[in-house]
Amino acid sequence: MIFELASGRYALREAAVAGLIECRPLHAVPGAPAAVIGLTDWRGHVMTLIDLHQVLDDAPGQGQACIVRLAAPLERSALRVHATLRPVETPVAMIEESRVEGDAPWVQCRLEHDGRIVSLLDPQAIIRRVVASMAEQHC
Repeated sequence: MIFELASGRYALREAAVAGLIECRPLHAVPGAPAAVIGLTDWRGHVMTLIDLHQVLDDAPGQGQACIVRLAAPLERSALRVHATLRPVETPVAMIEESRVEGDAPWVQCRLEHDGRIVSLLDPQAIIRRVVASMAEQHC
């Protein structure tokens, strides 16, 4: 799944995504870092909603906000993305992977797709960053 924000293109592996859901009512989490938008309910399960733009320090792209449910073991977390999400049919073998020194820890590697560079995101690293910022705030 590829999406474009203000300053770059990003992707999530299909295996990392459990599905997309519409925006839902949120419950604020007092004292949470800016990246934690709040808690929401999905089919009776509470999910922590993380603003991907805050984590990536990037502005929203074109398109409506949507919620990306993460797959196990992160099924209690979701990412809000303001961008048009689109599945990619290109086989992985056709995409050359490389990691650039200095990449943020949540960037697994850089891919080339349609002649453009795409940062493949690691959802577990994103969640670790948010958890670490929560610990920093409560010290």
